[in-house]
Amino acid sequence: MFREDPLTSNPFDEQVYRMLHANLADVPELLGAVLLSDDGLPKSAFGFDRETVEHLAAAGTGYASLGRGLATSIEGGPLLHSVVKMVDRTLIITNCGEGSTIVVVTGARADMGAVMYEVLRVAKAVGDFMGTKPRANVRTT
Repeated sequence: MFREDPLTSNPFDEQVYRMLHANLADVPELLGAVLLSDDGLPKSAFGFDRETVEHLAAAGTGYASLGRGLATSIEGGPLLHSVVKMVDRTLIITNCGEGSTIVVVTGARADMGAVMYEVLRVAKAVGDFMGTKPRANVRTT
């Protein structure tokens, strides 16, 4: 689960990987992060093997979509982030640029204030850089 397994050798992905790792890897109890497009495709990750990255991307997309739908139905405004608290882990899901989401996993003893501060700082600072425009429907003839 926690073996480092870079997704690709694409220079853009390498740059994003280095940025995520440099800004989040030293946060105490932060176990890893996955950056994904809102359609569920992982763009970059650190701290996890490929299988876990794919699983977190799928789950993160679902949670983010559910949260956006709920926020709309209760007129809550744009979704900021979701937190899923478990006995041994916490999952933080937050917007990271247009069309992108970041999923962060922490250990049970994480200082959630410090983790949220760092995650939101990174999401805000690089949101435009990491944004993914929604895919256009392509007509074929």
